[in-house]
Amino acid sequence: MCKKNLRNRKWLLSSVACLYLFLLDGKPDLAFPDGENNPMERREEKLRVFREKRDQFFKKDPYSPLKEADRKKFNGLFYYPIDLKYAMIGSIERYPVDLKPLYANLPTSKGNEKNM
Repeated sequence: MCKKNLRNRKWLLSSVACLYLFLLDGKPDLAFPDGENNPMERREEKLRVFREKRDQFFKKDPYSPLKEADRKKFNGLFYYPIDLKYAMIGSIERYPVDLKPLYANLPTSKGNEKNM
């Protein structure tokens, strides 16, 4: 794989990870299953506010991934139009930390089975 593709792939993975952290923001909205509030309520407004905050982070925050020269020219990210027909509602469950190993008997090249 050429260096440019690898760099692009790393950038994409980093961007997705940052987006994931921004979306979580330490406050998952899990109250809907209990009937307390509807996560689709004011969804467009919430998305617009989120996008504005993210653009401000890139432009002004000292921890912005942009260099100082790039921040001065930065006018915001390009976004797809908001279309709520693609919105999903769900919850995030933490993956168990103390996993029990799973074993399977798999055939070897010699025709025997080995517990793996």
